[in-house]
Amino acid sequence: MIKMNRKYIDKTFDECFQQFLLEHCTLKNMSEDTKKYYIENMKYGFYKYYDKDKNINCSNNIIFN
Repeated sequence: MIKMNRKYIDKTFDECFQQFLLEHCTLKNMSEDTKKYYIENMKYGFYKYYDKDKNINCSNNIIFN
């Protein structure tokens, strides 16, 4: 199990994902196809099981193995 120490972030999952797209993909000059791939994965993977409008701090019950 991975234990993460993090401070309170007042953002939703979707806002954090948009920030990831901006910081990770745009600033690293990744192709539009790569961004599309990430968006599709989130849409059909993560957002299928989790509410994208839920505050990121409410995810304490998610366990990463």
